[in-house]
Amino acid sequence: DLPGKEDKPPEKTSPPDRIIKTFAAAPPWPNIRYLAGVAESPIFRPDGSVRQEPGYDDATGYVYEPICAYPRVPDDPRQIDAKNALTELLDVFCDFPYANEASRLVPISAILSILARPAIAGPIPGHLFDASVVGSGKTLQCDVSHLIATGRIPGHANWPMKDEEQEKLLSTYANASPPGIVIDNVKGVLGGSALEQTLTSETVEFRQFGGLELRRQPWRSLLMFSGNNVALTDDMIRRMLMSRLESPLDDPTQRTEFRHPDLIEWVRAERPRLVVAALTMLRAYAVKGFPPAGAHLASYQAWARIVAGTILFAGGGDVTRAQPPRERASLDDSGAAATLAERLPPLLVNPRTLKAVFSDLYPAPGRNDPPDGYDDVREAFEALSAAKGPLGPSAISVAKKLSKFKGRWFGNRRLNSRIDEHSKVIVWSVETR
Repeated sequence: DLPGKEDKPPEKTSPPDRIIKTFAAAPPWPNIRYLAGVAESPIFRPDGSVRQEPGYDDATGYVYEPICAYPRVPDDPRQIDAKNALTELLDVFCDFPYANEASRLVPISAILSILARPAIAGPIPGHLFDASVVGSGKTLQCDVSHLIATGRIPGHANWPMKDEEQEKLLSTYANASPPGIVIDNVKGVLGGSALEQTLTSETVEFRQFGGLELRRQPWRSLLMFSGNNVALTDDMIRRMLMSRLESPLDDPTQRTEFRHPDLIEWVRAERPRLVVAALTMLRAYAVKGFPPAGAHLASYQAWARIVAGTILFAGGGDVTRAQPPRERASLDDSGAAATLAERLPPLLVNPRTLKAVFSDLYPAPGRNDPPDGYDDVREAFEALSAAKGPLGPSAISVAKKLSKFKGRWFGNRRLNSRIDEHSKVIVWSVETR
């Protein structure tokens, strides 16, 4: 206590940077247990058991603080119990106009992915809820899946157009580490290096606000996206599962006949039963020892083994078949290169320069001329170059972009280039395996 300071009220202030950095650099405290997160639903563990008693779970590092009273998850459920549980979960989404059976399984995958997250030693694919027309229920699927798994309606974020804003958004979520994230009403092309890296990583590195320092953090959140006819970068196709809604109505908001008219409130009332149904599916598959079910998704082996395997075991089909179709890929650089690898062979029977290829393609057929079948090739070349016009894009700028994909396989084809020993210019070819 300083003289004359007795009556001065305390003031809030931030500690100096040197104290924060010293604290952050300190080694782990041996008597403090690692905290991975707080779970408000029973915890599905890596060994397939279910933590159903409140408290700290040594196997996962999660603290279980139940948000409500749950029925008991059976210790030894059979496959028939898993099938019945899947039927209960599918009934939640019975009013949605799914385009195919794989789409119907994506919200089930979202629920299981959140509940089984402590047991999944690896990344989780993004879940895209897509529709052909507004008002079909794409965002409602996100909300209901999140509500069942966590007990809460998620907040909705917009997907920024600029790369630096995307990184800031993902960094914010990495700090908060919510179980599920909803990016609503996606506009433009969904993708970018920060998002693509996050979806295939267990840990992420983002710059912290107000500085250039990188911070490495675990990533545990399930990313869910919603939008109408969403376009994806080529690299996002293999990182996503897509639930597609195709309403037969011009205006789906005018629909009045539903089995569950107020779905959110119905789910709130039924949630404890639905959580136990999802965990019963997981537990029944675990009791059998997670036998190989045939589901596979590159970069997501651990997720496929548990979540996709559980759905197959319960008779629900292979949710990995819900990946977006290749035509969803927009013509970013990777998508353009994939198009060229597929479509250039007739123009590259022998290695040729890009300038020679352009001489065959430009000028393009006029309005009254018959089509030549190469509009997609021209579009791909133009996507790789800002220099466009009746004479075609710049061969130099296109070559610089294509050089990043030299030797990369797109299906059974890849682009290659070399310097011709006679003309001393770069010639291109397409190799087939």
